[in-house]
Amino acid sequence: MRQWSIPAALAACVAAGTGFAHAADMPPIMQPPLMAPPIEELGSNWYLRGDIAYRLNTVSSNPNSVAFDWFGNAFAVGAGAGLKINNWARADLTVDYGTKPQILTGLFNLYADLGTWYGFTPYLGFGVGAASIHLPNSVPGGIPSTNFAWALMAGAGYNFAPNWVVDVGYRYLSPGNVPTGIDINTGAVVSDNLNVHEARVGFRYMID
Repeated sequence: MRQWSIPAALAACVAAGTGFAHAADMPPIMQPPLMAPPIEELGSNWYLRGDIAYRLNTVSSNPNSVAFDWFGNAFAVGAGAGLKINNWARADLTVDYGTKPQILTGLFNLYADLGTWYGFTPYLGFGVGAASIHLPNSVPGGIPSTNFAWALMAGAGYNFAPNWVVDVGYRYLSPGNVPTGIDINTGAVVSDNLNVHEARVGFRYMID
């Protein structure tokens, strides 16, 4: 029994060693590569905009003055760039040029989007900035001036094509005080706040 047990034990050791050798020769188990989290495109929420507007310029009436004939109906064009913060808020910078009088306005605007129904998204907005006003040379006191300006907006946007939104709305713009007439008693130039009411149509292009 002992004579046969020694060879058997040697055979078992050889077999075990062969098995370990095969195990050592096996390639390592490949782990699946780690997937990096998706990177959000920074440009997907940015947009460019262009606008045209029909303006009605008005001032408070002064019974003791003769009004200058430089304000009334006018037109304006504008452009800007902005960011859609989320589904409820937007912000943009805009520059507008208006005629009669010549007003160059720069505003920082914030908007609250009020949900979307059948593709239409109504909104409310508020803007602050500055307005540079150039009056006709024939107007006494019509020296170019730069004033604090602010605006209120309301309207609705409609997504009529991929990346394109048409924007129709109303804007009230207050570009500051301007000469409005001559006091009939003293001959002095009368100044008052200019009120600009606008009907606006514009387009916003969402950048991918």
